[in-house]
Amino acid sequence: VTARIEAGGNALEFEGRIGPLLAGSSQPMAFELQSKQASAVAIGNGAALQIERLHAKGSMGGPEGIALTDLTARIAGADFAARGRIGQDTMIEGRIGAASLGSLSQFSASLLAPALAQQIESALIKGQLAGGAFLFASAPGREQRLSVSLEATDLEVEARIGLPPLEVPRALLRLEGGSAEITMPDAQISASSNRK
Repeated sequence: VTARIEAGGNALEFEGRIGPLLAGSSQPMAFELQSKQASAVAIGNGAALQIERLHAKGSMGGPEGIALTDLTARIAGADFAARGRIGQDTMIEGRIGAASLGSLSQFSASLLAPALAQQIESALIKGQLAGGAFLFASAPGREQRLSVSLEATDLEVEARIGLPPLEVPRALLRLEGGSAEITMPDAQISASSNRK
């Protein structure tokens, strides 16, 4: 089967199989789909993220709507693994794998307010995304909830004008609703090339 899913101005094309979970049964239906090509998808008002590949497995038509038993994707250079349900009561949770500094900048541009994302991107000189976790939940009568935590390692961050860059071995970025929190347990500035 080939399918095209459109939502929020985004479109993804899939191919795969859809059929009854049990032979001779009409509900619920099992599915296994994979993306046909790379697509750019915008989340909210943020910058679009490149979905390089996406594979989804689960069932639909049951009381929960769509049950995702296995969702894997490569988005903006990072690997994702998730599971959950999509329907009246939606909840998707998962993990984000390690990726480059470019991926961290792309996630910031997509998930944060433009001014904050620009400040983060302009301040980061080098580093690595070590991984993270996310949770999206939505239900009638309740506000949508997006929670993301990203861990970065070996960061070099531009300090104030006239100071050398700040060296940060490990940092944690937490996004909860409309707020962002950055934690850096340890950081240092090199006073010279041979002294710290």
